[in-house]
Amino acid sequence: MSSQTWTDAEARSARNHNNLSIVLGFVGLYIAGSLTAAHYLHGLLPCGASNGCEKVAADPSSEWMGVPVSAFGLVGYAILTLLAVLRSMGIAARRSTQLGFCTSLIGLVVSVGLTRHSVVDIGTLCTWCLASAATMAVLFVCHMALLRRKVESLAPGKMTALLPALSLVLVILGLFATTRTLTKPTQVSIDLAALRAIPQADLVASDDRVMGLPTASITLVEFADLSCESCKEMHAKLVELVQRYPSVRLVFHHLPLTFLPGHQLSEQLAVISEGSKTDQEFWTFVSNIYGSTKDHPFEANAIHDKALLAQATAKVQRDIALAKRLKIDETPTYIILTKDGSRTPARVNELFSKLQALLTPGGS
Repeated sequence: MSSQTWTDAEARSARNHNNLSIVLGFVGLYIAGSLTAAHYLHGLLPCGASNGCEKVAADPSSEWMGVPVSAFGLVGYAILTLLAVLRSMGIAARRSTQLGFCTSLIGLVVSVGLTRHSVVDIGTLCTWCLASAATMAVLFVCHMALLRRKVESLAPGKMTALLPALSLVLVILGLFATTRTLTKPTQVSIDLAALRAIPQADLVASDDRVMGLPTASITLVEFADLSCESCKEMHAKLVELVQRYPSVRLVFHHLPLTFLPGHQLSEQLAVISEGSKTDQEFWTFVSNIYGSTKDHPFEANAIHDKALLAQATAKVQRDIALAKRLKIDETPTYIILTKDGSRTPARVNELFSKLQALLTPGGS
């Protein structure tokens, strides 16, 4: 093979690997962007029957210093995409390849570590996270190949501007569609006629578990399952909300969905939680349950007092009956009560926007 033929073949290989890096960079931007949007919009991305994404998102490891891990991934993919575009234009080709190799290596190590944590410690897999890990792995391989090529031979061609521009348009359209899906108001599974007719004392009873001040102008009624991953993810945010806004209080109702896989012990957990003597003990128990990734020690928390057990069981059954009257069949489900008598149902992806409207000066 002649030297010129080898040079031409090497140039084509470098160009193909770099073009693939551009495409994968934009794919990564879409994946990381979607995960970040889901975090800040409190929405759920489609993730299959296992709900692995939901479980991973609810785990403390999904945030670093209060920032979702996906946001760091978004920055990483943006850097890799920019470097690939610069290479395609013949700008600092060797240096951008070296920097891209280091960036993709860090991204791959982090992805492998997080995947191991989700499998070993959380016991599930997130399909979006796996897609991101696979994307980063191929990007790493591309940069390994580019390091062995004469990337200096890369020169602007017909695809130089077209490929990044087309990829960018597709990513923007994809993120727009994903964001619309995450923010689209969905009908809450609740009987509105029953909600209007039900007595206030049934929604907020004297023995209900309450977090917040009795003088709060906004009461957030929550129907939750102690084995529910979405409830777990929302719990810390609701605690922070009540602590930040004295005008909001939280009322907890049990809705154990024992027919769902992994929820078989939900009702037992609910009864044990109601054995708490004070609201503070109750909320501590709930926080411990939602914060745990291991099996729950039922024996250590079992209620041995028969009278207390009967009382706790009756409370849980009353909550379940209330949910049935309202035709609530999913968790978490919320009802926002205000002092003017309004009762507004809300799902996860719209709860905070509705609360913010009420908390904003001039909101009703």
